[in-house]
Amino acid sequence: MVWRSDWPWKRARIADSWTWPQIFWVNLFCWWPEEFENPRLRAIIKVLCWYCLVHTTLMQFGILIACLSFDPKNSLVDNLFNFFTFSSGMTSLCKLFAIVKNRKKFKQAMVQLDEMVRDEIKTLEEEEILRKGFKRSWMISWFCTACIYFTILTWLTAPLIALATTGKRTWMLDCWPPLEDNWRNFFISYVFLGYGLSALGNSFNLFDNIYCCTAQNILCHLQVLKLRLPKIRLSEERSEELISAIRYHDKILSTCKLLRDSSTGAILSVCTNTVLLYCFGVFIINLGEDIGTQNTMKILESASLAGVQISFICWYSNEITLTCSQLSRSCYSMDWINGSIPNKRCLYIMVLRTLMPFYFGGFLQVELATIITILKAIFSYFNFLQTMMSNDENEA
Repeated sequence: MVWRSDWPWKRARIADSWTWPQIFWVNLFCWWPEEFENPRLRAIIKVLCWYCLVHTTLMQFGILIACLSFDPKNSLVDNLFNFFTFSSGMTSLCKLFAIVKNRKKFKQAMVQLDEMVRDEIKTLEEEEILRKGFKRSWMISWFCTACIYFTILTWLTAPLIALATTGKRTWMLDCWPPLEDNWRNFFISYVFLGYGLSALGNSFNLFDNIYCCTAQNILCHLQVLKLRLPKIRLSEERSEELISAIRYHDKILSTCKLLRDSSTGAILSVCTNTVLLYCFGVFIINLGEDIGTQNTMKILESASLAGVQISFICWYSNEITLTCSQLSRSCYSMDWINGSIPNKRCLYIMVLRTLMPFYFGGFLQVELATIITILKAIFSYFNFLQTMMSNDENEA
């Protein structure tokens, strides 16, 4: 079969059909300095990485202090909107620390997946499964990248648009310490907050980009293994195909473990902050005050992105868990009745391993039901809020 090279997933060599484009976007803000080969350049990049981490952390704590101070000049909606912004920023910061702290595990998972593509794929039918999965990975990567920079541009251009249309100096968001309203402080605030928001915006969807594309590649290999298992002959004294399949399964589980260990903290943060973000958004909207077009667009943008990211994470986590458990059916479909005793023992061990569920998210098991749990929490908060507001109206 001849593949055209119009799209990356149609390249002639299957190993070239997926090249991890996320690494470029990660290194745009120097998150993975080990990728640079030059020692001097690597040392400079490490310094820039630490500076960016300190910069974003200080900015986020400045936003927290501004949220807790409750400036009397601001309305309740303005103060609540600061909390809304802080919740989104905390999600980005947790993802950023997950990307930097677990970079070795992420890269090791990427290397193992590349090695499996190079060493384990043997037939055109298996190649076709991978190419379909790679197509979806490229689509996810492009979608997440577009979301990243659309979000960043929205925040960066908002003060400039307000300045051009109204002639007033507006801040991207309230941050501590408060500055006097003059051109010098406006420029300093724009540079400081702009750099920090760009870094946090880069990590907001970049973690999901890496996580979902890695999970998609793992799913492809699980599907290849499901396809391969029923075709293995067990009548031989010792089936090399079965041993190869067991090793293949072990490599896949090892990659799953790397992905799970490197993403547990970030997933917990995403679930918690998504609930907080939606609750703040629901409360702001229920107040019924005019919050302005700019703030409305930011709320809709952040809420939409939060909903999409938690849906992607839960769906892929659930699919890996489900597909791993379905391998036992593929093992049962093999010709184990006529198999030799050594092959039956190997197959029995593999079936036992497939029956052990593989969950993501640590003590918070992430699956499709997690989305329902989050929606229930938001709906309960909405009902509580409506009840409190109706009681206040009756008392008045």
